[in-house]
Amino acid sequence: MGRAALSRNLPLELTAMIEGYHYAASQPIAYRDAGILLALSWMAFTWVTFDVGGDAGLFPQNRRFSLFAGLTLGTSRLWDRQ
Repeated sequence: MGRAALSRNLPLELTAMIEGYHYAASQPIAYRDAGILLALSWMAFTWVTFDVGGDAGLFPQNRRFSLFAGLTLGTSRLWDRQ
């Protein structure tokens, strides 16, 4: 299993992220998989973040492309924003 990700803060409380990943076969639970994931997140409040993105699979027999959206609710702050 391998993974590498880069993220960059943008104006207006946005963050862009790109991640490459690879999982070796571990049947019967999961098949070999690899891809490139792109995401954009927006911190609406210090405790609410919305995410949208896409994932291009590098093994088309598993999946070619997928879209996702998410919501993260933070109940505490571990460090101060700067």
